[in-house]
Amino acid sequence: MRVALLTAGAMLSWVAIAQAQSIDSTCKSGATEAPLIWYSSQDPARNDAAVAEFRKQYPAIKIESLRLATGPLATRYASERSAGVVNADVISLADPNFISSGQSKNWFVRLKKSELPSLSALDDRWFENGAATTSISMLGFAYNTD
Repeated sequence: MRVALLTAGAMLSWVAIAQAQSIDSTCKSGATEAPLIWYSSQDPARNDAAVAEFRKQYPAIKIESLRLATGPLATRYASERSAGVVNADVISLADPNFISSGQSKNWFVRLKKSELPSLSALDDRWFENGAATTSISMLGFAYNTD
């Protein structure tokens, strides 16, 4: 089972993997499985770039993505899980409360930093509760000039 969670938003990103396998073993298995399904609320250009790089790095693994805004994406995923359906292998969205709720419902397996080489390089402050914060983006700010 290759379930991963990647929430990027406001912009917080978290990662959790269902099984602790080596990357090579996972990639070999993934090449014979159905496409990797990624649900994302990120900007479409960021999604396209991530998918292109994934295909470059792992050409044998098929990947498909669905882009919705954070609220509708969280609702869709939660509805699917509540119905006993798991369509998404990876989900990226800007809602840490959704992640916390999903973790409490055991929707995600908590990842150990050592399970993915890229995560092992993260400073410990970016890794908590089996999830990694992979980006924080300033979406906008305003101030009063008076």
